[in-house]
Amino acid sequence: MKKAKALLAVVLAVSVVFLCGCSNISGILNKNNSGYYEITAVSKNASNYASVDICEDNVAFITYKGTDGYILSVYNAADNRISASVSLDDCGLEHAANAKFKNENEIVIYDDFAEKAVSYDLNLNKIGETEYTPDSDMENMPQSELLTNDFDYKDEYAVHYSANKTTCVFYDETDKFYINDNDSSIFIDAHNKSILKSVYSEKENIFTVGIENYKDGVRINEIKFNGENGLSENIQLGKLNDKYAVFILETTNDCTGGIAFTPYIWKYKDNPANEKLELSIKSEKDITEDNNNIIRDIKDNYNIRITCDEVIEGFYENETEYGVNALELNTVLTGINKYLKLFPDGFVREIYDYDSYFNGLKINIVKSIENINAYAVDDMGDYMLIVFSYYGFGDNAGVFFHEFMHLIDNRISDYYFKNYNSDFYDEWCRLNPKDFEYADRDAREPEFEYNKSYFISDYATTDMLEDTADTFRYLCENAENGVKNDYDGNLNKKIELLCKAIRSAYPSAAKETELYWEKPLNK
Repeated sequence: MKKAKALLAVVLAVSVVFLCGCSNISGILNKNNSGYYEITAVSKNASNYASVDICEDNVAFITYKGTDGYILSVYNAADNRISASVSLDDCGLEHAANAKFKNENEIVIYDDFAEKAVSYDLNLNKIGETEYTPDSDMENMPQSELLTNDFDYKDEYAVHYSANKTTCVFYDETDKFYINDNDSSIFIDAHNKSILKSVYSEKENIFTVGIENYKDGVRINEIKFNGENGLSENIQLGKLNDKYAVFILETTNDCTGGIAFTPYIWKYKDNPANEKLELSIKSEKDITEDNNNIIRDIKDNYNIRITCDEVIEGFYENETEYGVNALELNTVLTGINKYLKLFPDGFVREIYDYDSYFNGLKINIVKSIENINAYAVDDMGDYMLIVFSYYGFGDNAGVFFHEFMHLIDNRISDYYFKNYNSDFYDEWCRLNPKDFEYADRDAREPEFEYNKSYFISDYATTDMLEDTADTFRYLCENAENGVKNDYDGNLNKKIELLCKAIRSAYPSAAKETELYWEKPLNK
């Protein structure tokens, strides 16, 4: 984990490229008197930035330009000037790519490959070798048992991203989980529970840099960068303190592939917005209570029994990792509850109540299943079963709807037999290429390439049941993402057949004007 930052700096140092054929970046900024400006004194002497840190009014940069190697500079924000600058060629470190203030008068340069460090005073006179202290990692941080490898570990906090939700834990309050339920931003840095963050809206081509205070639950301020002429923005590096946010804006010209890096300093408390955040603060006890409530609601509404880490005899018990914790369980339960609501009223019960043999459906949630994300079994005694893994559940509807299709198809097959005296899958397979046979991927020729006029994915060619399930997955993922169906030929006929079959076999679906998975069909 600690090697990543140095590696990034090395990559940046050897891959300097410039924007071509675009306007000056200052011309595309949405100036709104938010107290931010380009640090021209630094940007005119640098092509790339390996590190940035801030203490009081001073900002330390490690920059690179052409053949000059790494340069350490101190920029004074109060005077708006570079107060000192020195080459790091003779610092004694092979990879001098990471700078941090030890205190307001001393800067430490780290070689994360060799795990060595040297220090300089504020005038950039070399003091000498000093203790190497690695970046934050989970082994060195106080933590709740709910924190896992899925969290990104920073100096002050750990953060986990999932679909439309960001979960943050600060190391001085590991019993508190700060959860922003409508946030898809990326955290750059934190100071006293204020977060420097970024979010890009591809639809609007707007890049937002914001400061959010989790302690008070408010958005302090934000600035927006409006992309033009194929330009897109991202934050490469950033730091935050009581006075300033400093960040390196990476601007990419999508037309030419050129990249420019520009440093900005932002006195973010000027003209603050102070908008309330959609933020909840929960403890492990709160999360466990949420889980119990979701499990109860799912049982009451759908007759689905949720279990956790239950060993299912005969199915992957030797290849399953157990021990899903309350936070991981909450992620999967929240997704299951969200996606169940997308079925028509009564639809879920129709999956199993067509046959009096079944008493309902059970969902078991585990940590991971080797080589697969989930699996469904349509006959486990007197109930149907789906096993979802936390690591495989993902941030979209795909895994959920793929597995549910494996159960949905039972009623379809029964309906076709009773009403048409035919096999639904015979009709389905007639839409495959002539002489095609489903085959396990391991049994194919290495040069195998599936025909996209007939199949939605490579996996769909392994089995006719996987074919229908992955086709249904495609429809539901596209419905979630707002993507319209653009397939023609026999694949489109398969899609139409599947949607027609669901409407025919499920009374609740037949009553709906538009079903969730039919949204991509309505161009």
